Amino acid sequence: MTKLSIWRVVISVFVAISLLLNVVLIVGLLRVREGLQSALTVAGSALALSASEPLAFVVSVDQAIPIQTTVPIEQSFVVPIELDYPLETVVNTYIDIPLLGRQDIAVPVEMVIPISTTLEIPVQMAIPISVTYQLQTEIPVEVELPPTLLDTLAGLIEQLEAGLQFPPK
Repeated sequence: MTKLSIWRVVISVFVAISLLLNVVLIVGLLRVREGLQSALTVAGSALALSASEPLAFVVSVDQAIPIQTTVPIEQSFVVPIELDYPLETVVNTYIDIPLLGRQDIAVPVEMVIPISTTLEIPVQMAIPISVTYQLQTEIPVEVELPPTLLDTLAGLIEQLEAGLQFPPK
C-alpha cells in the first residue's frame, strides 16, 4: 500500500466516525426536542388549570426569634391594717410628798390599743426579659395569578412550542 492509499483509508475512517457522531447527535437532539415539547405541553396544561384555580402551597417556618425587653412595673399596693394591740406593762415613777419625801411607785398599765390604718406601698422596678422563642409552624398560602401574567406565560409557551417544530415555520 502506498502512502496515498493509507491517507485515504484514514480520512475515510474519520469521515465515517464523524458521520456516526452526527447521527448520534441528531438522534439525541430529537429526543431532547420531544422531551421539551412534552414538558411545554404539561406546562401549558398546568397554566390553563392555574387560570381557574389559585396556586395553593404551604410555607414552613422554623425560626428562632430572640425577645429581649425590659418590663417596667410602677404599682402601688394598698394594705389595710386593722388590729388590737394589747399593752401590759408597769410604769415606774415617783411622787414627791411634802412630809414623806420622794416616794417610788409602780403603776401597772393594762389596755388594748386599737390600730386602724392603711399603708400604701409603692413598687417601682424594671424586670429584664431575655427569651428565644422557637417558632415552628406551617402557613397555608393561596395566590391567584393575574390574567395579564397568565396571558404572557401562555404566549411564551406558544413561542417555545413554535420554535421546537420541525421544520421551523
